[in-house]
Amino acid sequence: MSIPEMIPLIKGVLTEPKVIITTVIIFLYIDIVAKIVRYRKKKKQIKKRPTVVSAPAPATPAAESEEGGE
Repeated sequence: MSIPEMIPLIKGVLTEPKVIITTVIIFLYIDIVAKIVRYRKKKKQIKKRPTVVSAPAPATPAAESEEGGE
């Protein structure tokens, strides 16, 4: 059987609905398996609480001595 005689046979096989559906199902299956294999669970991000910077305490002894001097 020569190549020109095989072309209609190959065309008939490749256009068969069963072959097309089976090929699509196999590609989808391989894609899903590849996604499962490559899946990485995202790390939980720790929420940082904002740090509250307190104002320095007023110097009470120095403030009283200045007021008392008047």
